[in-house]
Amino acid sequence: GSQVSPAPSPIAAEDGKQKIVAAVISYLKDNISNPVTLDSVVENIRFSKTYLKEIFRKVTGTTIMKYLTSLRIDLAKELLSEGGHTVSEISVKCGYQTVHYFSNAFKKETGMTPSEYAKTVGKRGIL
Repeated sequence: GSQVSPAPSPIAAEDGKQKIVAAVISYLKDNISNPVTLDSVVENIRFSKTYLKEIFRKVTGTTIMKYLTSLRIDLAKELLSEGGHTVSEISVKCGYQTVHYFSNAFKKETGMTPSEYAKTVGKRGIL
């Protein structure tokens, strides 16, 4: 007789989704200073773009690119808090092609420019 294989448990399916999202986040962190596009994420994670976008949003509540921006701005805040880096150096380390683009993204996320933020964390060594 033919046996019907049991349906995968919802828990296993959830676990699979978590693993996919963890792989995406890991890729974003590994490539934080590189140009990252949705297509580059899809190429590396090897799931369809639609599926990845859907799963990521379900699990994290945000989009892949917004998540990447948050990671980059968090890194920028960390570097600004440390002091001793120029805004230009920080923008490169955080994966921005231009200081202008970085400053705009930073201000959009935090409500202040990188220099203003540096002052609030008490670092005057921003160039």
